Amino acid sequence: VELIVRPSDEDYGVERLDLVFMDHWKRCYLPDLQLLEGSGLLGEGSIILADNVIFPGAPNFLRHARRSGLYEVRVHRATLEYIRGIRDGMAELTFLGIK
Repeated sequence: VELIVRPSDEDYGVERLDLVFMDHWKRCYLPDLQLLEGSGLLGEGSIILADNVIFPGAPNFLRHARRSGLYEVRVHRATLEYIRGIRDGMAELTFLGIK
């Protein structure tokens, strides 16, 4: 696995992201969301799905999403896929646009 960090528009000419799926290091969810916010790649209606926001959890990510006023936030509750009985959830953020 090679991790490349740079704006996606440098290689692909992307102007807007319709869907972003986050399923990596939970501690990186918030800084990565903030990078997206500053990138100009999110447009009104862009959706960000973030897995495992309850367990192991991404509380700072959820707090920011709820308090920023930039998103409509829904958390879809479920159980952890590989250990039954552990509560988890996936966050669905709909970007409302920069006010």
